[in-house]
Amino acid sequence: HPLEEKLKLSKSEKQELESFNSKKTLELEIINLASIFKHVSSFYFPVRLDYRGRIYASPDYLNYQGIELAKALLKFSSGEKVYLADDRSINYLKIYGANCFGNKLEKQSYKERIEWIDKNILEIVNFENGNLISKAENKLLFIAFCFEFVKYQESLNNKKEYFISHLPIQLDASCNGFQHLSLLLEDTTLGKQVNLTKSTWDDQPEDFYTFLTLKSKELLESNLNNKELDSETKESFLRLSKINYHNHRSLVKKTIMTIPYNATLYSNILNMKLEFNETRLNKEKVYKYKKDNNIIFKDKDFQIISKLLNICLYNYFPKLSDLLSYFKEIAKISNATGISIPWNLPSGLNVRQKFYGSKTIKLKPFIYTKDLINLNILDKTLFNSRKQYRALMPNLVHSLDAASLALLIDNYFKEDKNMNFYAIHDCFAVTCNNVELLKELLKLSYYKIYSDESFLKQFDNSFRKAIITQLGEDSFINNNQIQMINSGNKTIILNYPDLN
Repeated sequence: HPLEEKLKLSKSEKQELESFNSKKTLELEIINLASIFKHVSSFYFPVRLDYRGRIYASPDYLNYQGIELAKALLKFSSGEKVYLADDRSINYLKIYGANCFGNKLEKQSYKERIEWIDKNILEIVNFENGNLISKAENKLLFIAFCFEFVKYQESLNNKKEYFISHLPIQLDASCNGFQHLSLLLEDTTLGKQVNLTKSTWDDQPEDFYTFLTLKSKELLESNLNNKELDSETKESFLRLSKINYHNHRSLVKKTIMTIPYNATLYSNILNMKLEFNETRLNKEKVYKYKKDNNIIFKDKDFQIISKLLNICLYNYFPKLSDLLSYFKEIAKISNATGISIPWNLPSGLNVRQKFYGSKTIKLKPFIYTKDLINLNILDKTLFNSRKQYRALMPNLVHSLDAASLALLIDNYFKEDKNMNFYAIHDCFAVTCNNVELLKELLKLSYYKIYSDESFLKQFDNSFRKAIITQLGEDSFINNNQIQMINSGNKTIILNYPDLN
């Protein structure tokens, strides 16, 4: 039927509809749970630790690690006194409000964010008119902030000494994976780009994603007239050079974010494609950017931009390239010797990384049928050498991330056992009166991990000791060579990487 043909959805429209329906189902589950728990004065979230020490909330849907709706609905059950004379704490509340509003406010200095709130007090207090909510990027979190700000304003108008705050103020680390890598490498150039160096409330924060993207664009533009480019690549270069990356950093954010976790080119491309809708243009498959349909990519564009980002990253921060090479050699030795890669964290957690291969066995589950089922089981005689290498850097970074959180929690609750706190890996939430304390304690956690002795030296020494323990005292011929007897009783020499 002609009408039926018109109603048929394209592939991208079907994907969008499925995504929309999935999100609506998720939101409905959250609302239903919130409707039940709103009658409970306080409740707890059980959490679990993974083998790297990372913390995850166990309950589904309504939890503080969930989507924006879930986070916006949750408040700390016991409020804390925020004194109106405490300008520092009130300013942190204002900064958080500006962050939730977004629209590039979060990229401005603390001072500018506070000024924006002060200029919009009337609109914030009357937020139900929808003027600001319609423009806010994180609408639900911004509404939660507005409710809290109204409480503060009412206390101010009634000349009260303090107001009771229940709102979690969330502080997110800047490119946390790269922060840990810069501290591991003592790379001050990278540290500056991820906001680890000294700054004031007048300074604008560095934006590592924009920095790397613009450097990639410069490299791309400098090669536009390269005669060695084929026509398809040149066309792709021209298309990519016209994009305003200042306005569209989300286009590459996830790709850059996953580089410290050894993401492959294939997974980088998949991550980037999540920001696009697949469609057809003149019968050709193309991808339209969700936030701006004027930006159209072809498959080649994703490959090029992903490669350019990697090239620029390792050109500007060569220590990262050296670190990757070092980890690759460590994994090679681990695979050749069958020795786990160990490291010990200041939080007390000891990690041993060893990935086994798997084998398939066939089972006949029932006597009355000839049907067989295949089961994949671990085979401890096989080593998953590829995974041992690919997982090393992400596991190390995640474990350092988890260690800094464990140290932070330990110090935080030494101050007061009843203080409010939650964490989503590298995002920490407290009431506004405890933000300053949280920042100082987080610095102390980093000092504890990285200042006593180079963590990489500790890591290297742990692996050397593991080799000597399993292969014997004479396994190291010299500092940079290992000898071992293989399964065929032949002596083989393995080169050990120079940490320096």
